[in-house]
Amino acid sequence: MSWVQAELKKRTALTAREAAAISAKVGSASADLDTDRMAALWDRIEAANRALPPELRLLHEADPSAEPPAGKPPFHKWLKAPNGAGLGFNGEGIRYYWPHPNPRTSNNFWIRCDPEMGYSVSRRVGQAWSGGEQKWKFKASGIEQMLKCLVTGVRIKPRAVRVRRFWFF
Repeated sequence: MSWVQAELKKRTALTAREAAAISAKVGSASADLDTDRMAALWDRIEAANRALPPELRLLHEADPSAEPPAGKPPFHKWLKAPNGAGLGFNGEGIRYYWPHPNPRTSNNFWIRCDPEMGYSVSRRVGQAWSGGEQKWKFKASGIEQMLKCLVTGVRIKPRAVRVRRFWFF
C-alpha cells in the first residue's frame, strides 16, 4: 500500500468519526428533548391531581433514594390510588400499574414520547418473552380520564387514553 492510499484511508476514517460524533450529539439532544417532553406531561398530570379537592387527591410519593418494593417497577415519583393502582414516572416514560395481573394481555401500559407519533401508549400483548406490543397515539385529554379512574378505583383501559380512528365501510 502506498502512502497515498494510507493517507486517503486515514482521512476517510477521520470524516466518518466526525460524522458519528455529530449524529451522536443530535441523538442525545433528541433524547433530552423527549425527556423534557415527558417531564412536561408528568407536570400536567400532577397539576391535574392538585386541582382535585383534597379528599380526592391521589397520594403523591417522591423518593429518589428509596428502593422499589418487591414486584413493582423502579420509579421515583408515584401517584397512588387507594386500591394499589398508580402512575409512575421514571424520566423516560409514565407507567400505569394495575395490581391485578392478567397473563394474556397486560393491564399495565406505558406512555412514552415517540419521534414519529409524539406521545404514544404501548401495552404488552401475550407472554413477556414473545415481545408482542400494541402501540397507539396518546390523547392529551386522557389525563382527566386517568385521574378519574384512579380516584374511583377503576382500571384504566388503553382505549380510554388513545386517539381513536374512525373507519367508514
